Amino acid sequence: ALAAGRAQAASLEERLDATSALLREAREDGAAWRDQALVQVNALSEAASAEARATLGHAEEVSCLSEKLRQLVEEQAALQELCAQQAEDLEVLTGEVVRCHGGAREQGGRHEPHHWKAS
Repeated sequence: ALAAGRAQAASLEERLDATSALLREAREDGAAWRDQALVQVNALSEAASAEARATLGHAEEVSCLSEKLRQLVEEQAALQELCAQQAEDLEVLTGEVVRCHGGAREQGGRHEPHHWKAS
């Protein structure tokens, strides 16, 4: 019976050693996994920060370009208004030139102001 008890104790000790080895291996694997996960989390965090900075930079660039576009649209509207005014002025001046030139033809090809004519 004593031999059977010793054999059983030896068997239990072997199982305990095997279980302890498995537990150490699991702890080592867990530590390695945690270290790897920490490296991945840090890498993802850095990538997310870089992406956020790039997005912010793009947002600022879009805002700047939007403001420039707004200014150009305002400038275009002002230039179109100026062109329209100058077109009206040109139309009036052309009418005056045609009227004066037509009057000069009736007077023999020369147009003299009314107060220059000899009486």
